[in-house]
Amino acid sequence: MLVLDEATANVDAETDDFIQAAIRKRFAHCTVITIAHRLNTIMDSDRILVMDDGRVAEFGPPQVLLSDPNGHFTQLVALTGSHTSITNQLKNSLLKDNSLRSNGVLNQ
Repeated sequence: MLVLDEATANVDAETDDFIQAAIRKRFAHCTVITIAHRLNTIMDSDRILVMDDGRVAEFGPPQVLLSDPNGHFTQLVALTGSHTSITNQLKNSLLKDNSLRSNGVLNQ
């Protein structure tokens, strides 16, 4: 298990992408818990836990959370102003998930 608490908070976006790719590659078969405020850091996660005022507001796959137009996660994405970028990242994540499921690697 790997726990990351704001591991890339003080780096630029390009370095963040590099670090995230390295983590995904090196820890592909591990449970990774990521605490982050940058949504692009967590968009390819299997599950997202959204906290609000110290309580669980939402929990689930990002595509499910984004399907609720009134959900906390959807509102957070809207506030970033980068909905298109995050949506593209989510589509890539879904393609990866579908490929892994069809190969029997990922089960829900």
